[in-house]
Amino acid sequence: FEMVLPLPAPAADAEASAPAEEPADAGSAHILVVDDSPDVRAMLEYCLEIIGFEATFAASPDRALQILDAGLRPAVLLTDMMMPGMTGLELAREARRRGAVDRALIISGLQPDIPPEDAVWTRTLLKPFTVGLLSESLATLLTAEVG
Repeated sequence: FEMVLPLPAPAADAEASAPAEEPADAGSAHILVVDDSPDVRAMLEYCLEIIGFEATFAASPDRALQILDAGLRPAVLLTDMMMPGMTGLELAREARRRGAVDRALIISGLQPDIPPEDAVWTRTLLKPFTVGLLSESLATLLTAEVG
């Protein structure tokens, strides 16, 4: 499995070459990333580092719940939708039930069916995505009223 990330095109003028704004609270927000693919976890680590987030990584929903039970309270749970044993939405619901998270970004190759009661505090990001789309999705989620 090989992952190729595109380099940005050269900027035509000074305004276009200005760095993109960091998402709200990137410096203080911690992300819990859950994905069963080591390659995807590595890519997300790279992307989150570029954006400016600190992150903790788990290779399974069970491991993520252990990390949360040990006291981690991330600003966002960033999880793959399809994983062995539990979907990303099921993980997000369980983490929320335990009081460990109140926001989740679910990444998926297909548009997941998110019920309206979960859509208030979750967002989806379709694969493939760019660092910019990930940054925008996290910024939107971090500033959303999640109730």
